[in-house]
Amino acid sequence: MDYQKDVLQPEDIGLCVSVQKGLRSQGYNQGRFVVDGERSELSEHAVHHFQKLVDELG
Repeated sequence: MDYQKDVLQPEDIGLCVSVQKGLRSQGYNQGRFVVDGERSELSEHAVHHFQKLVDELG
């Protein structure tokens, strides 16, 4: 199975490519997740915590 061809829609490929370019720029300093100290509804602290737990298992 070709993941990009079979799973991603054409607009998703363009978005993924542009995000990867943006993450390499010096203007971006947030990291993979938005995690604020107040843990607001915009924060992705739960996803970040889960991925840390998975990483520790590996």
